[in-house]
Amino acid sequence: MLAPFTKMIRSRCVHFATQPGWQAVAESKVARQRAQDEPYPSLPGSGKKAKETKKRTVTVYRVEGKGNERVLISDDGEVEIPIVRSKKGKGQERNLYLNCGDEKRAKQFLEQRREQFDDNEIKSFDVDADLIENLRQLAVKEQDRSQYPDKPVIADPTKASDQFGLGQKQIEALRKAILPRSVQARR
Repeated sequence: MLAPFTKMIRSRCVHFATQPGWQAVAESKVARQRAQDEPYPSLPGSGKKAKETKKRTVTVYRVEGKGNERVLISDDGEVEIPIVRSKKGKGQERNLYLNCGDEKRAKQFLEQRREQFDDNEIKSFDVDADLIENLRQLAVKEQDRSQYPDKPVIADPTKASDQFGLGQKQIEALRKAILPRSVQARR
């Protein structure tokens, strides 16, 4: 039953293909369909849509000196955050307190710390903004810390937003999220 129908379709296609200008009509239909399927311009010669490549970043600040140093900066600008354990080295990794995105607060805290310790400085580095958004969603108040030991702690919210005490899991994520060569140390 399909054979006559298939034969009819083939004959019409052959007839259409032999008409003058058939290729231009077919090509313009394909171009219109591609324009509908692909609303954004393609990269020349690639056949792929252009994608946004710039990541959103946030600068993370830590004020520290020799007595509380946790962020180490190598000569080639790489950041290392060594593991520092509580309970004389036998407990969990100690919380790492950071300010995310508020340089003014970092400078204010530096001045406050210098009254006690004159060797303190601001260390900063950039991370992907998604990490900070994740911290915001997971963070708990200081008084709820014991109920949620694996969550970041909101640190001193009266002074600035986005200040956190990071636990072991968040410190591991932070180590992976630091953007290379984005580190600075300032006195």
